Amino acid sequence: CPHAAHPSPSPADTASSPTTAASVAAAIAAPRSLSECETQADALSLLQRLESGACDGCDEAVQLEASLLLAAQRHWWDAARGFVDLLRASNLTVTSETRSALTALRDGSDSVLSLLRQT
Repeated sequence: CPHAAHPSPSPADTASSPTTAASVAAAIAAPRSLSECETQADALSLLQRLESGACDGCDEAVQLEASLLLAAQRHWWDAARGFVDLLRASNLTVTSETRSALTALRDGSDSVLSLLRQT
């Protein structure tokens, strides 16, 4: 019957369920800030959770600007673009310091590419 009460699974049932245990473990282990991310995939997962509002326990004061810079410094360009999108969606702008740091990254990579063109 659709209206009948169904008993909740016991803790033993939950612990023995690999899917449930894996889901709980993944939620606990999920990075809550970019500094906790070890890979770009982790960063993109964090972005998805931030965008959907499903990032329970994430740092409430997520520093989008700092995350953008850290992603760029790690050369995680997809994640960096995602943080730019979040900044824009929040009508936030970056400081001149962040712009300068991003420009320095661009200039450094440009100099390496120029040297490669000369070889």
